[in-house]
Amino acid sequence: MTKATAVYAVAKRWGGGWELHIRDANGEMGGVTQSRSLSSAERQVRDYLATMYDLDDFDVDVTIEVETTKALDAEIAEVRRLAAEAAHLQREASERARVVAAKVHRRGLSIADTAAVLQVSKTRAAQLLASR
Repeated sequence: MTKATAVYAVAKRWGGGWELHIRDANGEMGGVTQSRSLSSAERQVRDYLATMYDLDDFDVDVTIEVETTKALDAEIAEVRRLAAEAAHLQREASERARVVAAKVHRRGLSIADTAAVLQVSKTRAAQLLASR
């Protein structure tokens, strides 16, 4: 049997935790194991694969997919999209803050005054200026 590079486990809720239905992209591997929590699901899948297929941890990439409803899937996707957008905007705001802090400081304002203009702490203003 060839070693899989990508393994997927669909996590289905049950009374004792999560039932993990394992498959690979080629349909060569499969099986079911359990985990008490989603946080330990990947480790459980890796242990299962090591036992059943003699696979080393480094031989596989494990993706855990939680079984939900289509409506909930859409909400989860939207939350993830918004979080990614917020992270992008945060990076953009930080870069702009560094540029503006440098411009303000070059006009002769102290770090404390630069902080007041940008409405950030003196420590944050110093960080912005140091990172340029």
